[in-house]
Amino acid sequence: MPAGRPTKFQESFIVQAEKLCELGATDQQMADFFEVSIATINNWKHDFPQFLDTIKNSKLRPDDDVVESLFQKAKNGDTTAMIFWLKNRQPKDWRDRREVAIDTVDSPFNLFITGDKDDGDTT
Repeated sequence: MPAGRPTKFQESFIVQAEKLCELGATDQQMADFFEVSIATINNWKHDFPQFLDTIKNSKLRPDDDVVESLFQKAKNGDTTAMIFWLKNRQPKDWRDRREVAIDTVDSPFNLFITGDKDDGDTT
């Protein structure tokens, strides 16, 4: 552990962070709860691997719940849920914006811009 001010971290923070994350807390909300800065939370993640692992695993649980809920709504005919699901799962087929490639090499527009034109004059 680096020299400097003693850490405020306690082993009990691991269990508290787990519960907070399962309720959907962000890192900033955890920092507020523990009365530290977001930088301190990030330092704790680096210095205490079990703290980091607990946070990562605990944040996945509410995300899984939301995915399941969204899936159930889509299955039950909720149009907004269906659109959201498809746009995220199959973006190439369902995104609003389409990318169109234009070949400008042989385009008449390109000839107009560059002035390259075979007018048949051989002089």
